[in-house]
Formats: sequence, C-alpha cells, structure tokens
Amino acid sequence: MKFEITSPSMNTAMTVRLSGSGALPYTAVQDGIPVLEESAMGIITSLGDFTAGLVLEAESDHIIDETYPVLSGKKRIYTNRCKEKTLHFNKEGVNFDLVCRAYDDGIAFRYVISTAEAQAMTIEPDAEITNFRLPDQANIWFMPRRGRDFMYEDNYLPGKIGETEDGIRPSLPMLYETNGRYGLIMEADRHGTYTGSLLRLENGSTMKMIFDLVQTEPVQTSAPFVSPGRCVILGTPADILHNTMVENLSPAPDPAYEFDKWVQPGLSSWSWVSYYGGQEGKYNYCYVHTQDGQRGYMHDSALKRTDTCNWAQTSEGWYRVASTSPQ
Repeated sequence: MKFEITSPSMNTAMTVRLSGSGALPYTAVQDGIPVLEESAMGIITSLGDFTAGLVLEAESDHIIDETYPVLSGKKRIYTNRCKEKTLHFNKEGVNFDLVCRAYDDGIAFRYVISTAEAQAMTIEPDAEITNFRLPDQANIWFMPRRGRDFMYEDNYLPGKIGETEDGIRPSLPMLYETNGRYGLIMEADRHGTYTGSLLRLENGSTMKMIFDLVQTEPVQTSAPFVSPGRCVILGTPADILHNTMVENLSPAPDPAYEFDKWVQPGLSSWSWVSYYGGQEGKYNYCYVHTQDGQRGYMHDSALKRTDTCNWAQTSEGWYRVASTSPQ
C-alpha cells in the first residue's frame, strides 16, 4: 500500500509505503530527480514498537496555506504552504500517527503518540529508526560531532557517499547534493519532550538519526507525545538559504509573552568581537569574561548607541564563575 504526498506545485513528492511487515519505508523526489532512496520511519517506545506491525486505520489530508508576521528573520511575512497527509494507526490500544508534509521546497514528517489517558513513556537511545538514505555518489558537507563539549564551532567537511567511512556523526543541519539538487537535513520544533539529534552514517549511504551525545540516558517523556519535525529542505542553494520550513513546522510564539510589545529588532553590538583574535585593550579576553567586564561593555555600548544599533549581546561571562564552568 502506497501513499503519495505531493507539494502544491506538484514538483516535490514524498511516497510512504506500508510494507507487508507493517513497516513504513519512504522515498522523495523533486522535479523527477530522486533525492532520497528508500529510507526508514518509526520509533520504539515503552508504550509500543512503532517500526513494524502497523495496520492502517484511517488517513486524512489537509491543505495548509497561511501567512504570518515575524519580528525578525529572513523576511517580514512568512508563507506556510504545503499539503499534509496523516496516516492513523493503533497498536495495542496506543494511537500512532505519522504526519507528513510536502512543500515545493522540501519534505517533512513527525510522529504523534497518544493514549486514552496521559501515560509516562520512555525512549531508549537508538530506538528511533528514522533515517535518510542518500543516492549513490551524493556529495555531502558535514560538521562532525567530535565530543560532548562540541559547540557548533567547527568547519564543514566535504565527503562523498560511497567513499566516506561509516560511523561519522554529522551534526544537524547536514547538506548534500545529488544530480544538481541540494538537500539540507534538519529537525524542527524541539520543544522539550524529546532530545536533540545527530546523524550517524551507516551502510555507506544511510544517515540515521541518533540521540545527541549529551543525552546518555533514555528519554523520560509522556503521551501524548509529538516528536520534533524531521525535514529535508530541497532545491538550489538559494532555495535553501531563503527557506522557512523550520519556522513553519514550529508553533506560534506563546502570546503570554507579548513579544510584539517589547521586542524591537535591530542591530546589536557583541562583546565577543571586541576580543576576537586575542585583541588587547580594555575589553580583553580575561576581562570581558567577568560580570564587571560585561557590565562595562554594555555601559559603553549604551553611550555609543545609535538609531540603527541599540542592543548589546552578551557572550560568556554573564554568569557567576568560580571556575571556567557555569554555576
């Protein structure tokens, strides 16, 4: 049994297959070019194994076509336009929904698990089987996750599927290219009920989602459970640069914060720049890493405030330190 989700302009399509074993392999194409070979979906939890043995109960379709303003970002008004299909399953009294979206510039999906009443739920490391199998000889650019102290301050390394060793752990996002078509593997809407993820190269061409290295224990969460969105932004480099899928997959800001009443977007000074490269002077590396240094920097920034630059950004040193670790 196959289910195809096509984008509004019909140029991008995601196909999910319910196999004879009740598994959920999927593929994706854009403009007729395969951008994902058959890959896997599913997750195992303490409430059930949702990687196989699934029986379809119903399916539903939804067209999303909306715009919304943002206070800061790539543009003032964002457009969220896609086709969405939800496949509804029930396994041993637990509801499992696979929610898929096809945008003109990418595909996305997430898992929703619910029970009649709220229940605690555990997810073990490596229990999510979600992966992305890249076409042979695809070029990749990735930032390897080297250890638990990793801070996204590293270079993106080039590689090629079929020539890169298994076991590398690319951080997200990860970029790839096949037949002139680029893909950016991402996750969206991390809202505190699950851990952040990395990728791990397996079997030469498959990027499997795994727990971030800081998540060494099982995730303790509960149903109802909504996973972060797993998405691949597709197109040209310009398409990827201007894409807003991550925002579109995330909920609207909590109105209780009333951001529009007190947030005024604008340019900001940044204490890091004052000592970048080990520059000497009043705000040297050692001084600006103290609370006095941060206060002084913000004071001087306020004195130099202009109509176009009226914010000061802190970067380390804002917390009390008895050592090099936050207290």
